[in-house]
Amino acid sequence: MYSLRRILVPVDFSEGSSASLDYAVFLSRRFGSRIDVLHVWQPNRPVWIDAGRLMRDFLARFEDAPTDVRGRLESGEVLPTILEIAADHYDLVVMSTLGRTGVSHLLRGSLAESVVRKSPCPVVTVRAPQPLRMVGRDDRRPLDQGRAER
Repeated sequence: MYSLRRILVPVDFSEGSSASLDYAVFLSRRFGSRIDVLHVWQPNRPVWIDAGRLMRDFLARFEDAPTDVRGRLESGEVLPTILEIAADHYDLVVMSTLGRTGVSHLLRGSLAESVVRKSPCPVVTVRAPQPLRMVGRDDRRPLDQGRAER
């Protein structure tokens, strides 16, 4: 039987990160795990953000949760830092995917994909929430129409 004592959740404070943290909290409640929410900031980036404030705001909704959720800020290159920290006694990594496809995916790659390939522990990826697409009258067709065309 596997145990999930410590779960690492790398975040960028996006909606996808919120979804991955929600999933980690679900697992934590089930297995009694501790969650470490990791944000890696790159000091060489031209835009400065107050990562500490963002982390506090991001975790505020879990203050009264029966789950042990802790924030962790690190500085460095994102992928090597996540992998190094994941190797430090974590049982699972839960992270979101951006859902990038096509040329953007080819040029920039996928952080989640790289973590899955190189992580020393299992990784669960959570698909980032997609905006709802409005369906117009022209987009609708009867359910049986597709079957009749075959």
